[in-house]
Amino acid sequence: MPRAYWGMWIAIFVVWAGRVVVPFLTLFFTHEAGYSPTVAGLVVSLVGAGGLLAAATIGGLIDRIGPRRVVLAGLLANAVVCTVMATAPVPAVVAAMTLLLGYAAQAVGPAGYALIADVLEPPDLRRGYALYYVGVNAGFAIGPAVGGYLAARSFALVFWVEAASMLVAALACAVLVPPGVDAVRRPEPAGAGTSVRVVLRDRVFMLFVALHLLFIAVYLQAQVTLPVVLSHAGFATTDYALLLVLNGVLLMVLQMPLERVLRAWRQSVLLAVGAGLLALGYLGQVGAGTLTAYAVCVCLWTLGELLTMPTVAGVATLMAPPALRGRYLAVSSAVWPLATLVGPTLGGVTLEAAGPTGLWLGCAAVGAVGLLGRVAMVPSLDRRVAVVPPSPAPTSTTLED
Repeated sequence: MPRAYWGMWIAIFVVWAGRVVVPFLTLFFTHEAGYSPTVAGLVVSLVGAGGLLAAATIGGLIDRIGPRRVVLAGLLANAVVCTVMATAPVPAVVAAMTLLLGYAAQAVGPAGYALIADVLEPPDLRRGYALYYVGVNAGFAIGPAVGGYLAARSFALVFWVEAASMLVAALACAVLVPPGVDAVRRPEPAGAGTSVRVVLRDRVFMLFVALHLLFIAVYLQAQVTLPVVLSHAGFATTDYALLLVLNGVLLMVLQMPLERVLRAWRQSVLLAVGAGLLALGYLGQVGAGTLTAYAVCVCLWTLGELLTMPTVAGVATLMAPPALRGRYLAVSSAVWPLATLVGPTLGGVTLEAAGPTGLWLGCAAVGAVGLLGRVAMVPSLDRRVAVVPPSPAPTSTTLED
């Protein structure tokens, strides 16, 4: 892997290790501001709204000025927003900054993927995105624990630590990723502009994105409704924590071995199998009554996550015309803020109306729809991705200039 790749890898690891504000914003608004859970949830949803705004506008910037500049701008903007929150940690200021925080955080994702696509050859994208996802998960394993420790002492500390982390990530990107990366620009098709409408007219790609939205909406129930179900069933909070640890360990330990084992599989098939494992995992939770049973279900939908997440990034990259890569990746990344806005609400309403059994059956049904869609899309995805043969797995990974 080239030096620019490792610079982005280090930056994204630091980003996720230091992204400690959003997980504890609800606590800030309920404990410090005295907001009701409903009002706090509405304010925190501004993070998702900011992310959607970024998805609609950031892609054209990535294509025009380059992904490195957008990554740096997003990280510095994130640091500035968190600094404002830290210096004036009062509800009105934090609420006003929440929308900007969502925008800045969302900008880094598609820009990072575009940067990787610019510095790697197409046959290396699968391995590159899989390893990148390891960095994301390694950082995420650290962030919430650090945030919880800080939030127990001072919410201002939470804001300061994220601001400092974004500056460190920006420094890593600035030093290790050469400015010349942004010179890898392609001439834009006539009339492309900065609008995402050119992407929205791509029906095959938009169906691909819609199916991923279904996947993420179901996947997020592990963070939203699963802890509620476990609590009502008499499980301890530590039991849920153990399931999260299991998920995180599997992600970090199995990502690269699975990438090597499944290197010959077509990416369209990986997405279909991933959707099936997600549906099967949530279906199994219908009859789960012990922690062991839930652990088996977690293993199933975690395998689905392992197959799906890095593959989606690679497929979105290869489906995009090179000159419009930033716009395509921005739209693909929009599923996260959109699912964050929709998934928790639908999950909570379903749980309240139909109970745990109805919730898990609903999740399995949505997952099954996603599976059928992925199977139906295999021929069209294979044509668009052009099935680039992956490079042989290296015997060692080094930092190259």
